[in-house]
Amino acid sequence: MHISKDLKEARVYISCFDKTSEKNILKELQLLSVNFQNELKQKLVMKFIPKLSFKIDQSFENINRVEEILSNLKRQ
Repeated sequence: MHISKDLKEARVYISCFDKTSEKNILKELQLLSVNFQNELKQKLVMKFIPKLSFKIDQSFENINRVEEILSNLKRQ
């Protein structure tokens, strides 16, 4: 998750085990973001409730790629 300094925006990063449905899940989360914001509004006392956006977390793919490269270098 990344929250802007002014607390008006929050990016939520997701990853799914099933990569084939990842885009559909992301789309559903984006459609539900207003509901999530309303839940936050009821539970938090803040001047602004962050606008939520959802993004696919690429960090696992990046880690795997780096490990693959390092493994190939060791073999050479």
